[in-house]
Amino acid sequence: MKIFLTILSVVVLALAGSNIRYCRLCGNHVACRNSGAFHVTCPRDRILLNLEGPLQEFILDYHNRLRSFIAVGAEKTHKHACRMATMQWDGELAMIAEYNVKKCTLKRDNCIKTRKFPFPGQNLGYSISINPLPLKNAIEVILDNWSHEIESAKPEYIDSYQNNESIPYFGHFTLMVNDHNTRVGCAASRYSHYDESDDVMWKTTLLACNYATNNKIGSPVYDTNCSRPAIKCQISTEKDIIGLCSTEEPYDFNKLITFKFGYTPPKVSFGKGNNESLKLARKLRNVRNEQNLNSQQFTGRQIFNFR
Repeated sequence: MKIFLTILSVVVLALAGSNIRYCRLCGNHVACRNSGAFHVTCPRDRILLNLEGPLQEFILDYHNRLRSFIAVGAEKTHKHACRMATMQWDGELAMIAEYNVKKCTLKRDNCIKTRKFPFPGQNLGYSISINPLPLKNAIEVILDNWSHEIESAKPEYIDSYQNNESIPYFGHFTLMVNDHNTRVGCAASRYSHYDESDDVMWKTTLLACNYATNNKIGSPVYDTNCSRPAIKCQISTEKDIIGLCSTEEPYDFNKLITFKFGYTPPKVSFGKGNNESLKLARKLRNVRNEQNLNSQQFTGRQIFNFR
């Protein structure tokens, strides 16, 4: 019994030691005093999905291709970007995202900051279907619908970010193309959820992506005041991705001021016939030069919700 208690004490102390740095950053940090276990309200079949390797590369590539697409002015309704960063994967942001998806609910975290990134941003979304989708496909439709918000992100909102109930929500898209967002880290979980109204058991994939910086109300999402793309990059441009600055480009994250989410964006449901979303997906498919998923390949009814 003494041996068991000793081992338990060591585990608890190690866990407390690993999370105490987050408690010091903010008392309501998602990782503060968090064991890392799934929440007790999660369904029994919940699992944490492995995003390492090809899936991590896919998520990162999706973001950078979208950023390149916007940065060079390929989307004719939006101006090109003067100094947009090339995104890289961040293991700590991804680890913190795991705490979110282990709640098995679509709810933003109160605090996800790190020492390096004091004002991070967060995108959440989930897809549900009667039969489980391949993980890459489930993630892709969530990313497609985040990026689809470009339809609501008018150029004047890019020059001065706004977030209120009087205009359509576009915060997911603007986080994806915020020019200071050098890093992203994501996590995903999957579980079953019974819907009494439809009398159906949904297979749910929940995705959380944490970003180096947040959108700041009244400030530009990205700098458009230049004659051509990437002209303000201080180091050089990225060789492999047109229109983006080198991964060595310096950015100051301490000057950014985050804001509280006073407005929670509405849940949006998309069925098979979401033509606008598919239009943007086709544009990005050409940029990525890889096959995308179309709605005819889905099995059963799909609904995609975001915050």
